[in-house]
Amino acid sequence: IAEGREQSVTFRFHVNDALGSGEIKFTASRSGTETHRRATLSVRPPVPYVTDVRSGNFKKGSAEVPIKRAIYSEFAKRDAALSALPLGLAHGLDAYLKNFPHGCSEQLTSGAFCRLMLADEVDFGLNRAEMNAQLEKVFAVLRRRQNDQGAFGYWAPETGEHISFNSTYVMDFLSEAKAAGFPPPADMFASGLRNLQKMVARQPSDIIDARRVAYAIYVLTREGVITTNYILNLRDYLDKNHEDEWQNDLTGVYLAGALKLLHKKISAAEFEQILRPIGDGEFNTLSAAYAVQALKAYSHAIAQNLPQLTIAEMHPDKCEVSLTSGAKLLQRSAFSKDATALRFKSAGPVGGIGAFYQLVEAGFDRHAPDKPVTAGLEVFRELLDKEDKPVTRTKLGEPIHVRLRVRSLKDETFTNVAIVDLLPGGFEVVGSSLQPGVSSTNGIDYVDVREDRAVFFGTASGSVLEINYQIKSSNRGEFVVPPVFAESMYERKVKGLGVGGKISVTE
Repeated sequence: IAEGREQSVTFRFHVNDALGSGEIKFTASRSGTETHRRATLSVRPPVPYVTDVRSGNFKKGSAEVPIKRAIYSEFAKRDAALSALPLGLAHGLDAYLKNFPHGCSEQLTSGAFCRLMLADEVDFGLNRAEMNAQLEKVFAVLRRRQNDQGAFGYWAPETGEHISFNSTYVMDFLSEAKAAGFPPPADMFASGLRNLQKMVARQPSDIIDARRVAYAIYVLTREGVITTNYILNLRDYLDKNHEDEWQNDLTGVYLAGALKLLHKKISAAEFEQILRPIGDGEFNTLSAAYAVQALKAYSHAIAQNLPQLTIAEMHPDKCEVSLTSGAKLLQRSAFSKDATALRFKSAGPVGGIGAFYQLVEAGFDRHAPDKPVTAGLEVFRELLDKEDKPVTRTKLGEPIHVRLRVRSLKDETFTNVAIVDLLPGGFEVVGSSLQPGVSSTNGIDYVDVREDRAVFFGTASGSVLEINYQIKSSNRGEFVVPPVFAESMYERKVKGLGVGGKISVTE
């Protein structure tokens, strides 16, 4: 090994009758005459990685939040935050976005948008080098998903010209990044602006289209484009077709200048209505990114004398252990796996809408579910042999037919549903049976094939959506079959979970 260099080799393995699959990475480096060696071991449990964010506020005394989730300490994240200003809630939203497992253009943009809004907030511990590295990666992905006309697709460049929220949202982010001193590639940005100029000249077909056009007009106006004629044309359309609704819709907010409204100070009662969905966990990647912008603007508007705030954890023996205390904008601390509850306290009364607490638990649950979950979605997986009969035993290298079925249990269709099929340890996808990328299968928009799973993004309606592909074993032994999981990416309470099992592999 050369001086100052590092070399590594990775061995992947499968754990019989236990956690699932994993890898050992051996790394060696040389410094002077000494060679340093280290090994790291990682194992993936047969459940998805999940991030839970719980938030709330109190005006006097304290609030106690129980800890009930049992997760593996490896890869676990247990953080608590307390703030006299609502910007403290952005911490959990940032963690949620950072750990979000899927990566369409909106989700990548939302994660980067959130970090961009917090880049100049010293309490969040971000530095310019980290921000620049993250944004460069996002810029690179977005560039690959931009078509020749400047529009941005969700998973890949899309053909045709239409009024697109996604393209406008990406350009809103790129405009903010440029203004913050993180300029995107000039050609990508210029092409995106030209696309918006063509978009705002189109006639909307309904109030949703009109809202998107108004959003695009706002972004263009912020970039110095003269948009007077576009505004007048859109006003004519709205007055003729949606006279009774558009001024109370977000369309009117965009036309009035959304940024100025974000900085307008509102009453405590009104702002509590904005915070309620965060406290109830009713947010998604898009609303989380927008919420961080609103929280930042409101916090800066009301910042003044800060009270003494304390975070403590409670143990099974009722012992209280102080984690952090002080009078600064944001108190943050990790909490231990032994905590049964967290106690958030203020040394005195908190004015306005009170102090804001939040806890984040992210990791792999210790116990796989033994019952299916049907919260708006039903998802079912079958492992079948060559005669389409259920199989619990197979031979090494023998293909197995995987059949997934998903449907909506409500009288509505859910778009942007992620179906995550974790593979049993010791199995891999038969490459010829499943092609990653934009899908030609009706109802499936995009397929993501990874080493330990296949992820499908599509639409779930009352009719059954069926997905078929093959897997094969590469190791002998007894293996856990993880449960299949489906969730709406924009309605977090809409989800479905199957039941796992076991499979034996012999020679």
